Formats: sequence, C-alpha cells, structure tokens
Amino acid sequence: MANIADDGSSKGILLSQEEMDKILCDVRSTSTEQSKDVGVPELTLSQGELDALFSNAPKQPEKKAFERPKLISVVMGHAKWTAADKEKFLAGTPQELDSLAGAPVEIMEDGHLLAKATISQINGHYAIILCKDDE
Repeated sequence: MANIADDGSSKGILLSQEEMDKILCDVRSTSTEQSKDVGVPELTLSQGELDALFSNAPKQPEKKAFERPKLISVVMGHAKWTAADKEKFLAGTPQELDSLAGAPVEIMEDGHLLAKATISQINGHYAIILCKDDE
C-alpha cells in the first residue's frame, strides 16, 4: 500500500517496487489498447533501419575506467639502522646507503619496481632519465 512521506507532507508518495511495476504495467496495456482504438499502427524497425537512424547521431564520449592515483617513489638507496643508530642522527651528519654514488635509482609504483633511472637536473629542478633495460 502507498505511504505518505514520514513528515506528513504531501511532497510525495512512497511506493514499493511491486506497486510501481503494477502501475507501469497498467499504463503500458492502456496505452497499447488506446493506440489500437485510434488506429495507430505498431511501429517495428529492423536492426538495419535502427542502425541507419542512429548512424548520424553524435557519438557518446567513451567512458574511461576509473583509475586511482598511483604512489610513485624515487629510491636512492637503503640502509639498516638499529634504534641506537637512529639516536645518533645529527643534522649535517652523513648516513651511508647501500647504493653507490651515480648508480641508477629505483622508480617504485605502489611499492613495486617500475624502472631504474639516473638523476638529472632541468631548470633547477630534479629530474629522472629512465635507463634502458640492459643497464
């Protein structure tokens, strides 16, 4: 049975899916009967006729799959430190990494190795140059 909105207003009537289906079914059957009474012929088109009708219609833009942003990191090297080592960190004190100076850096995507690259500079900003696979 149809219900009036909870706040008692007449803004709308809430119908169940079953009630909506019954109403739509009644409307469809009534409109079909009326069109026969008036002498309106049923219109059916073949697939070819439908294709011809819509061939000049503007194309809908292709929907792109949702892509979540990827976290890209440039890793220069790694080091293992104990809690005692971390306490010795002082500003200006160098900390050694496991990679050699000038060695390619790792380009990581969401924690996975994507490529290796060398570090460069363009207009005062750091840049990377991807290495070939055999380097």
